[in-house]
Amino acid sequence: MSKAKTTAKRSKVPDYPSMVPAGTVIGIPIGEDRSAFARVLSVERGGMMVLEVFRKAGRPEEFDPSVLESGFALPPFVHTVAPVIEERWPVVRRDERFELAPPESELQFVHGLWPFWHAKNVRQETTQREISGEEAARRLPASLRGDEDREARVAQAIREGRTWTPGEPDPEWAASVRRSLEKAKQHAKG
Repeated sequence: MSKAKTTAKRSKVPDYPSMVPAGTVIGIPIGEDRSAFARVLSVERGGMMVLEVFRKAGRPEEFDPSVLESGFALPPFVHTVAPVIEERWPVVRRDERFELAPPESELQFVHGLWPFWHAKNVRQETTQREISGEEAARRLPASLRGDEDREARVAQAIREGRTWTPGEPDPEWAASVRRSLEKAKQHAKG
């Protein structure tokens, strides 16, 4: 007896991790024919990637490996792979030998909606459920509203010469969490 054919179509999810592998360096346009250079640390099957942005910027075609030693302009962040796939953020280098190592491999992100936050690692795997607000403030956000203005945020960090040190929280995120916690206290008081 032969198998019955199914008529349902299978959803084909693109293999984003192979399309934009970890170690890929991309250029994020920041104006005046310049780009901030960012390295992909991980890509999730659903199309979200973790990026680290370096302090040194320049023209994508003039990429120099010394960029990778220039320090970080802002904390790593999670973003959709769409700008890379659509070639708005050009690939400037691929590194097939790239492997996550400390401090990048130890990054912790916060995911979820307040007050139901949980922790994720850089590979975007859940590592801890229901973390406190103060603990959330010490980690990095898994997402921010306004991915559409990410290029402007990166450009501003480069222009201002900002520096981020691994292990430090994202100052904007920490302030936002603390404001939310304060509002919750005020609301509870009535």
